[in-house]
Amino acid sequence: MKTLLFSIMLSGVISSYAQVGIGTATPKGSAMLDVSSTTKGFLPPRMTALQRDNILSPDTGLVIWCRNCGPYGEVQVFNGTKWMNVSGDSALVVVNIPSATLQYINNVTLTTATGESQYSGRFVTDFGICWSANPNPTKEDSKAVDIQDGHHILLTGLTTGTTYYARAYATNPRGTGYSDQISFTTSIADIEGNVYKVVTIGTQVWMKENLKTTLFNNGIGIPNVPDNSAWYALSTPGYCWYSNDASTYKATIGALYNWYTVNTGNLCPSGWHVPTDDEWTVLTDFLGGVNVAGDKMKATGTTYWVSPNSAATDEAGYNALGGGFRYPYGNYADFTWDANWFSSTENTSSDVWARKLFYYNGAVLRDSNSKKIGFSVRCIKN
Repeated sequence: MKTLLFSIMLSGVISSYAQVGIGTATPKGSAMLDVSSTTKGFLPPRMTALQRDNILSPDTGLVIWCRNCGPYGEVQVFNGTKWMNVSGDSALVVVNIPSATLQYINNVTLTTATGESQYSGRFVTDFGICWSANPNPTKEDSKAVDIQDGHHILLTGLTTGTTYYARAYATNPRGTGYSDQISFTTSIADIEGNVYKVVTIGTQVWMKENLKTTLFNNGIGIPNVPDNSAWYALSTPGYCWYSNDASTYKATIGALYNWYTVNTGNLCPSGWHVPTDDEWTVLTDFLGGVNVAGDKMKATGTTYWVSPNSAATDEAGYNALGGGFRYPYGNYADFTWDANWFSSTENTSSDVWARKLFYYNGAVLRDSNSKKIGFSVRCIKN
């Protein structure tokens, strides 16, 4: 046994100074190691650039495979001073999965939106914006790569009144990197074709504009009642424009409706409804309570609110305008002073719950009002 062990050790010592052939009995004369095969290759040690740089005192001629150098990896050799690609490139670029940033989504319409995306990384072969009705979309979902100018990308084929999630992406041979997601909701249209922007606030999706339709969603017309006496006599649906001036007020503050119009259940576009009293409370609770929610809902500036309106932020994106109201007996009042919206919830046989914002503070008042009064309407998604 001792003799056999000695023989093996002696053989190893001798072999360390002799030529070695793997797959061949006749190694080439100039090679210490000659590997011959027609079915298999030679694998040098495989490592990342960081692991390569942690090799202590590499000898000249040391060979490795750098996994993350170049777009696909590189065979590299140490030349005594630095690592070189066998291909001759001395840059030794480390390539990682690219990063992507989605700056914003804006210009949202019924079926389109615009986004700005940017990426950082080398050898990028595909980049753009992907989106889905579900969170964390990938480029296997819908995507857009058409560049309008710079990094502005048009998202098309969207569905009206739908909440989407969008992410920028960038792909290179290493993989695909994604940005954080941004959610947005496409605009909606009423039966007349009036288009409304929408906003997600907490778990609710609201119109950002007051309703302005003159038709119920079944196509039946809503009576326009400009006369004060006729307005007061109504116990059936009716609408009007502030000061009976559609050309000035329709596009901005919308129409004023009595509650008999709301109570039909056919006022909002299909898939939307007039919020209940409880749904209004969900909104104000999410915005911090009735004492502060108003300033988070009010549009900034003094075009539609009495000056100075300095506390308004509209951080919720609700875009509340001081549209005033119409008294039950027909007079108009409080344009730029307050904003008023119906709920669909009755309080008594003659009154209904509503919400009111004021120019002089940040509160949201829950108030009971006559069904004959003329208030604005905001719709909420079903």
